Amino acid sequence: MKTQPRNILKIAGVYVASTIGAAFASGQEIIKFFTRFDLKGYPGVIAAGILFSIAAIASLDIVYLYKVNSSRELLNILGGRHFGKILEFVSLIFTFCVYVVMIAGASALCHRLTGLPSYAGMLILTILSTILICFDIKGVLAASEILTPVMITGMLYIGIKIIIRSQPVFAAVINDSHKGLWFVYAVLYVCYNSILNILVIGSLRPWLTTRKTVYISGVAGGTALLTAMFVLNSALFINYHIIRDSELPMVELSVLVGKWSFIFYSLILAFALFTTALSSGYCCTERLAQITKKPRWVLNVCIGLLVIPMAKQGFSKMVGKIYPLFGWIGSFLFILMTFHWLKTLLCGMRKRN
Repeated sequence: MKTQPRNILKIAGVYVASTIGAAFASGQEIIKFFTRFDLKGYPGVIAAGILFSIAAIASLDIVYLYKVNSSRELLNILGGRHFGKILEFVSLIFTFCVYVVMIAGASALCHRLTGLPSYAGMLILTILSTILICFDIKGVLAASEILTPVMITGMLYIGIKIIIRSQPVFAAVINDSHKGLWFVYAVLYVCYNSILNILVIGSLRPWLTTRKTVYISGVAGGTALLTAMFVLNSALFINYHIIRDSELPMVELSVLVGKWSFIFYSLILAFALFTTALSSGYCCTERLAQITKKPRWVLNVCIGLLVIPMAKQGFSKMVGKIYPLFGWIGSFLFILMTFHWLKTLLCGMRKRN
C-alpha cells in the first residue's frame, strides 16, 4: 500500500492535538516544566521534542507491527495480561483527570474573555465534547485534522510577535530551587503526555497503511511540538516577570501585541481545550465501555455530569499537582513501550539475518 500524505497529517495531527491542550497553549505547562529552569529550560525543550518523536514512532510502530485495533490491546502487549489491567486502570484515572483539567481551563478562559460565571465555559465545552465523542474516533480525527494546523500556526505567529515586541529581561528573575532537575522535568513532561498519546494511538491502525507512514508521522508530530514549545518558552521566559502568577500567561501576553492578537490567541486556546477534551473524553469513555459493557453514549453523558463539579478546583492548581504526579506514573509506561519497541526491532533484525 502507498504512503498517503493525508494519513500522515491525520496521525501527526491527532498526536499533536492530544498533547497541545489548554495547559500547553495557555503556557502553564511550559512554565511548570521548562521556563522555571531559566536558560536550562531550552535544552529541556529540545530533549522533550526528541523524546516526543521517539515516543510517537515507538507506539505507532507497535500498533502497525502487531495490528493493534484498540488501546486495550496495546496496553496488554506492553504490560502483559495482568500488569496491562493495572495500566488500564491508571489510564482511566488519568484521562478522566485530563478531561477535568480541560473543563477547568474552559472555565478560566470564558471568565477572562466574557466575565460570565465560571460554569458557563464548563457547560459549553462539556456539551460540545459529549456530542462529538458520540461519533467515536472519527469525531476526534475530524476535529484534530481541522484544528491542529490552525493551533500550531497561530501559536507560532502570536508567540513570535510577543518575542519581537517584548523588552528582554534576562536577569536572574527566576528563583527555583529545582533548577538542576531540568532534564528530569523534560522527561516527566513527555512521560505524562505518553499516557494519553498511547491511548489515542491505539485506535489509529486503519490509517497506518505503511511503515513509512509510521516514521514520517512520528517525526512530523515531534517536530511540530518542539517548534511550538521553543517559541512559547522564549515568549514566556522573556516576560516571566509579568506572567509568573497568571492563570493564563500566554493569553495575558497576547494583550501586549494588540486586541486582535488577544482574540486570536483566545480562540487558539479554546481549540486546544476542545481537541484535548475530545481525546481524553473519548479514551475515558472507551475504557469504561470495555469494563462495564454499557452503551458509550450513556457513559459519555455520565462522565460529562461528573467532570463539571470537579473542575471547580482551579486550572493552574490542577496543572501543578496532577500533571507532575502522572509524569512519574507515565514514566513506567514510557519505559515499557520503548523497551518493547527496541526488543521488537532486534527480533526483526535477527529474523532477517
